[in-house]
Amino acid sequence: MILLKRRPGLSMEEFIDYYETHHAPLGVRFAPNMIHYSRHYLRPVADVLEGSVREPEYDVITEVHFASREAFEENGELMQNPAALAALIADEERLFDRDKKSRVIVEDHESDLVRDRAAGWAR
Repeated sequence: MILLKRRPGLSMEEFIDYYETHHAPLGVRFAPNMIHYSRHYLRPVADVLEGSVREPEYDVITEVHFASREAFEENGELMQNPAALAALIADEERLFDRDKKSRVIVEDHESDLVRDRAAGWAR
């Protein structure tokens, strides 16, 4: 996952439009080992406990999947190609606040709601 904040001065609509029409195609072009690529745009809503609406720290969570850790690492090496690196950095500078960019590997844990409710978690 890559957590990204839009560059100051861009509206959310401008951000999404540019990401989808310019930056995402670059990702596809320069990351041939990806097997899944999606963007999850974050829209603030009122907190159900407090009622306040806060600007999120990030505007999009970009999700990329690879068939293996080796494919992920190989893809990182491919993106270090000088032409790919220059194109991606230049495009990121038009779109993102690069100081707020975070890349993470996600470890999933999923609740078995039927089991958990039967165990009394919802009481």
